[in-house]
Order: sequence, then C-alpha cells, then structure tokens
Amino acid sequence: VQVGEKEVQGFMDVFGLPRDVVVEAMHAAKGDRDAILARLEAVVASRPPPAAAPARAPAARTPPPAETAAVSEEAVQQVLAIVCGAYTRNTVVRGLSMYNGDVRAALDWCYTQPPDVASPNKAAPAPAPAGGSAWDRSPPPASAPAHAPQPAAPAYATPTPLASADDDLDAVIAQIAAQEGREAEAQRARREEQMAALRREFPNRPDAALSQALDFTDDDPARAAQYLRNDNALASAGSGAGGHYVKRNPALDGMMAELKQREAAKRGTYSAPSSLPPPDPAAQHHAAAFDSVAPQRHAPAPAAPLPSAPGAAADDARYGAHAMPLPPAPPAAAADDAYGAPPPPVAAPPPPAKAPPPPAAAPPPPAKAPPPPAAAPPPPAKAPPPPAKAPPPPAAAPPPPAKAPPPPAGAPPPPAK
Repeated sequence: VQVGEKEVQGFMDVFGLPRDVVVEAMHAAKGDRDAILARLEAVVASRPPPAAAPARAPAARTPPPAETAAVSEEAVQQVLAIVCGAYTRNTVVRGLSMYNGDVRAALDWCYTQPPDVASPNKAAPAPAPAGGSAWDRSPPPASAPAHAPQPAAPAYATPTPLASADDDLDAVIAQIAAQEGREAEAQRARREEQMAALRREFPNRPDAALSQALDFTDDDPARAAQYLRNDNALASAGSGAGGHYVKRNPALDGMMAELKQREAAKRGTYSAPSSLPPPDPAAQHHAAAFDSVAPQRHAPAPAAPLPSAPGAAADDARYGAHAMPLPPAPPAAAADDAYGAPPPPVAAPPPPAKAPPPPAAAPPPPAKAPPPPAAAPPPPAKAPPPPAKAPPPPAAAPPPPAKAPPPPAGAPPPPAK
C-alpha cells in the first residue's frame, strides 16, 4: 500500500506515536481511514501514560543553580515599584538573578509569568522564603533564610485611601467657590458705589453710559467722570442738548488741518483757511529749533531764504523754497476752472438771471462801464427761446460768465492809477 508522507505526519502529530508505528498501522489497514484510526487508538490505549509529565511542572518552578546569583536591593525595590504588586519579591529576585541584575530584562521576564496576585480561583501562595515584602499577604517564617537584610517597607507600600483625598478636594473646591463668590459680591458693591457717585454728578446720563464709562476707564471713578465731562462738552458743541452729534477731537482736527496746509504748500496750491486761528509764534519758534537739530532728510535749506511770514523759514528748510504761500484768490479761481462749472445743466437758467445784477452794480465806480451792460442783455434774451434743447443753452451760457470776470479785473487798475 502506498503511504503519503503528509498523512503519516498528520497521524504522528495527532496521536503522538513514532513513525514506524503509524506506517505499520497504515499498511495493515490497507489505506482504510477508519481502520487506521481504530488501530492507532488501540495502540495509544495499550501504552502506559508517560510518567515524566507530572515531574516537569515542579522542575520549572525551582530556580536552576545559575538563578541564585546575588542581586542588589536597589534593583529589587525598583522592579517591585514598577510591577505595583502584581509579582512577589521572590519572582522579582528570580528574574534579576537570571539576568545578572538587568532591570529591563527582569521586567520583560516577569511579564511573561502568570501574576502572583491572590485570586478566588487560585490557592493561597506559599510563604515567601526570602523574608517577604510589604506586598506579601503572610509574614515570613522565622526559619526562612534571607538573601539580604530586609529594609523597612517603603512609603508607597501603604496606599492612601481615596475617600480622604476626595473629601479634601471637595473642600478645596468649595473654598475656592466661596472665595470667588465673595470677590464677585465685593466687585458688585464697588461698581454700585461708583455708579451712585456718577449718578449724582451726571443725573441726565443713562446708567448704560455711566457703566460704559467705567468699563472704558477700568473702574476708575475719576477717569470715568472726566470721560463723561468731555462727552458732555462735545455734546454741547454739537447739535444742541439731546440731539445726535458727531464726536470730534479738537487736537486731531488741528493736526489734520496742519497736514493739509503742508500738502497744499508742497503742490503750490496753499490757501490760508479762514476758520483756523493765526499761527502761534512760540510754536513756530519750537518748530524752527527742532528743524535745526533734526537730520535733513530732504533737500538742503537754501543759503539765503527769502523774507516771508514768521515760521516760513522752517517750511522752506523742510520742503524747499518752492513752498512759499500764494495769494488765496488765484488758487481758488484755478481750482474752480479745474473742476468746471459746478451747477448741473438743469440749474443753467438761474445763472443768466443773476448775471445782469453784477454788471449793473459794476457801472457806478467807472464811467465807461455802461456799454458792457448793454451788450450783456442780448445773451439772456437768446437763452429763453429754446426750452426743448436743454443741452445747447448750458453750453452757450458758460462763455458769457467766463468773459464777465475780465472786465471787473480790468476795472480796478484805473482807480489804482
């Protein structure tokens, strides 16, 4: 009968019999699987049970002679602290002895062993022959030899009950909450006192404005009162009591006006605003002193600046000699010419009606003025006829006003002479 190697190996693994016995049974059964199984089961039943199996278990627990090497107490305590009571001192000492005191190797070996903690399914462990530690449940017998003198149990061997820690934590939390509540109450009382003081000084302001002032000034009553006073001054300078107003900063307005003047001077279109006060000589002096010390970042000052208004020397030094102020009238006229006639085409008819009065007022000073008024009326007469053609009249209307200014400009010279 032909025997397959794979079948022989399978029967050997299942029944634990030698090769020759399995091959003999397969030949005798002539390939019948059931007959082979029956013969192999009979062979296994006829053999006595192995006597060496029970003896291997105790042998594995007894340390070999090489495991009895002395280990340091420090390493033992270190491993015990890491395993946290899962293994007894005997197991730890055994692992350290096997690996010549290597803590990491001993830990790896300990984790491959079953834990030594007591369980209901396991009998109580035998008393430790090495004297035991704080994790052992039973005291060591007096006759047990000690590998090394046993130190006192470390502090971590007696765990602190968690209930007391929880109680302390609850007390601390309650204390913190009480302290926060007291601080919040004191803060509310302080805010109420500050609000009462502000109400007495500003009875007409709502509580929201008073609270906002305190928020802006970090609860400083003096600064909040000053803030509200400034607010009242701006309100009175605005559109009257009780009305909406735009808050303005006088200092900022002054700075912006000065910047506009300087920019206009750079471009040569400077015109002195009528709403600003005259320049302060002291401020001009300080500006000149600063300019003399500050580094010259622009063009150097001219050797002999032209005589001009007080403070102009500082401007010349800073911006160059071309920054001389110009007369107000020509720049204004130039600006008007640049922008064109402001009124829209719809407002074209009114200007012609207003144009005759200036010529009428112009005749009294000079004696040669009557002829121009006579020539001025004809254009207005031509403007009314075409009402449907609104675009053409505006185009024709601007030329007469543009020609009107030259006669007045020519009129002043005769009186001057």
